[in-house]
Amino acid sequence: VHSWTADAERGRLDLLVAWQGDRRLLSFATGQALAVVSLIRYYVARALEQAL
Repeated sequence: VHSWTADAERGRLDLLVAWQGDRRLLSFATGQALAVVSLIRYYVARALEQAL
């Protein structure tokens, strides 16, 4: 006997796991982007100091 509810539960679980993974990846990517931005800002500030 095929259980549709079991399939639905498994599908929902897969979706939840995938979403959690995406969210973690997204926060990681956001952190990386912020690090790059702050690095660029630092180098720009240094360059401006050198120029002045």
